[in-house]
Amino acid sequence: MEDITASFLLQVQSLVETVKQMDSALQRRSKLRTGPSAAGGTGTMSDSDKIALQITLDVKAYGAEISGMSINTLDVPSFAKLEAEAAAAAAASTTASESL
Repeated sequence: MEDITASFLLQVQSLVETVKQMDSALQRRSKLRTGPSAAGGTGTMSDSDKIALQITLDVKAYGAEISGMSINTLDVPSFAKLEAEAAAAAAASTTASESL
């Protein structure tokens, strides 16, 4: 179970890094087109918010599957790291959305 969880963690980390790069590029492009004063929320979720939410939901579902196999998630060292990565992605997404 540890190997699978560690692989899942690497995939999540890679996805989060890609999303950060995408957001950074989109923000630079947006500022070039419209200027810095045009930033403002529309009240909808950004793609980054949706990805962070999906990561959180996937990690919770994965934890439930592990528990369903009578394995304590505390016995899978990478699972705590996976949860932390999902929480960090959600926090970063929320912070990035609020700064727009």
